[in-house]
Amino acid sequence: SEGSLDVLPVQCLCEFLLHDAAAESTSGEEDEEGESKEQRAKKRQRQQKQRQLLGRLQDLLLGPKADEQTTCEVLDYFLRRLSSSQVASRILAMKGLSMVLSEGALRDGEEKEQPMEEDSEDSELLQGYQWLLRDLPRLPLFDSVRGTTAAALQQAIHMETDPQTISAYLVYLSQHAPVEDQGQHNDLALDVARLTVERSTIMNHLFSKLSYCSESDAVLVALLSIFSQYVKRMRKSKEGEEVYSWSESQDQVFLRWTSGETATMHILVVHAMVILLTLGP
Repeated sequence: SEGSLDVLPVQCLCEFLLHDAAAESTSGEEDEEGESKEQRAKKRQRQQKQRQLLGRLQDLLLGPKADEQTTCEVLDYFLRRLSSSQVASRILAMKGLSMVLSEGALRDGEEKEQPMEEDSEDSELLQGYQWLLRDLPRLPLFDSVRGTTAAALQQAIHMETDPQTISAYLVYLSQHAPVEDQGQHNDLALDVARLTVERSTIMNHLFSKLSYCSESDAVLVALLSIFSQYVKRMRKSKEGEEVYSWSESQDQVFLRWTSGETATMHILVVHAMVILLTLGP
């Protein structure tokens, strides 16, 4: 019943929602005309339960009693599945996130300011990912989940195989990843560098001369933004300050500009920036 949803743990609510979403996508393939009255009644009952579950989860994220702990619990349940090794699990997690976030964005649309024009253009390009590029940053307690969201997406770009999904993740990371802490900034740069250098098939698909489009431009801008901000930060490091500790593997390189400024960076980051300079129309 609807009242019993109030006492269920967040994880159970999320699990029920995904289970119903999976069942709905399976039954959607069946011919409705061939359904019996009993089957239609069960379907309506399932849809009603799904609406109740969705309403409860959206209330936890957007309602007056929303708090940091429950917001983190709801999003974490879905976000950690984005880096699953199973494609079906990743797709279902994205569907769950779209369900709990998108409806809430419409509900709060009148109260909140429109996103920046740049964000709006990107979400228009990547229509299927407005839950990530438009709706997620509008959450009342978005600041409390910025770190965990970025960490989840940085893992997901190494597992995801759909180029458009990876594109959306990179655009989001370029706009919302928290880089106030040096360690977080290092991790972001290294994760994106690994994608650029090691996943050549994905990169070739994104920037192929035959398939180059406005989405490719948006991804290239996102990548250049991530690395340019990182270079600016590293060049501002105080002279003599060891941002990286040297290791026997020698995976860091020392850079010096003609201006006399210096920086120490992971070799993959430097390699990735060289690759990016060769991309574009």
